[in-house]
Amino acid sequence: MSWVFKAVIIGLAYFLPKFRFSFGLFLIIFMQLIAAFFLFAASTDHSLGQPWWIVRNEIIFAICSSLIGWVLGIALMKQAERHAAMIKENQDDTKSKQDS
Repeated sequence: MSWVFKAVIIGLAYFLPKFRFSFGLFLIIFMQLIAAFFLFAASTDHSLGQPWWIVRNEIIFAICSSLIGWVLGIALMKQAERHAAMIKENQDDTKSKQDS
């Protein structure tokens, strides 16, 4: 079942550049929420007296998830813009050939 879900996501991203752009934005927001959760957990663990290495690891996970979200999200958005420009250019070429 999971391969069907992955195939649908990949198919939508391939044929619809706006979906890819929206998915990139969703990815950024989702990863920021995960980072906020890790920072909240680190704050709670610090106030409850957990060992320093637990708090440090949660902060590192928060920073890594934030960076991964931004990098992948921006990459998807740029790819969607390039794909949309390529589709528009192909449509313009096709239209100019039909007019000739």
